[in-house]
Amino acid sequence: MENEIKVLLADQDQVFLELAKIYLKKTGARIIACNSGEDALSVIRDEKPSIVFMSAALHGLSGLKCCETVKSDPLLEKIPVVLTLTSGSLEQIAACQQAGCDEIVRKPVDRHTFFSTVKKYVNLDKRNAPRFKGKLDVRFTLPDGSAVASGAYDISTGGLFLEISNPLPVSSVISVNFVLPASDTEIECDACVAWTNNPDFPAKPAFPSGMGVSFVDLHQEWVTAIMDFIHDRHIAPMLKD
Repeated sequence: MENEIKVLLADQDQVFLELAKIYLKKTGARIIACNSGEDALSVIRDEKPSIVFMSAALHGLSGLKCCETVKSDPLLEKIPVVLTLTSGSLEQIAACQQAGCDEIVRKPVDRHTFFSTVKKYVNLDKRNAPRFKGKLDVRFTLPDGSAVASGAYDISTGGLFLEISNPLPVSSVISVNFVLPASDTEIECDACVAWTNNPDFPAKPAFPSGMGVSFVDLHQEWVTAIMDFIHDRHIAPMLKD
């Protein structure tokens, strides 16, 4: 398809792959995922992706060697290649730079870093789902099994923001449970931490300390219930004015 935005994700880290897919879910981009350097090079040659996120430490043909091959090919060299690192030692960074990559990011990669990196090279339309800006009471379960009661804001079919004094690291998986007012619909699903709002260095100063989470495998009936709730609380009243 002409003008189609294609994002190649080449990584053996399933958490990174799933998180990046969540970030890109509402952008309209076509996502291509693979977990080897050989497959990544084949996709790059066949598909000419708009941007590539690739682990430097892929097995077999490494991400470093794959990037070096791409950047030495006149037909491929203009494709932006972002190499990802788990630790980011000076030696690793130097190796990535020598391979000719366009950008280096350390994992875990939060939503803000991911999109700011993409937007340097691709005109990506990040479409936002309608949101309920009010507050709901939510319970969520931490990875250690402990339960926490919290306030939730900025609720959409994609996720919500949880108020918590000590946000969990990006990529942490929790279980959330809440009831939509008026509908009595109880929603319970897993969610992945996509970004954090640290009070010392807030990504969104208007928000309290907390973390934005993306729903994982939200059932269609719950997606519909959230959409109906947001419509009744926000869209319908606006249409009446």
